[in-house]
Amino acid sequence: MPARENDVLSEAERLADVLKDAKEKMSPPEFLLLLIEVNLRVEEITKIDYASVCVPSCGCSYK
Repeated sequence: MPARENDVLSEAERLADVLKDAKEKMSPPEFLLLLIEVNLRVEEITKIDYASVCVPSCGCSYK
């Protein structure tokens, strides 16, 4: 795997940890807003519609 891919995966793992901590400390509505903001920022940076990758209909949920 190229170094750039390793960097991206490392950052994705770090983001997952931050979101996990935030989920434990925030109310569901607050966390949902944070998740929306994160999805928009990821999309802005990567040009990938990140929110469409993980949707409730596929069994992935913010709950």
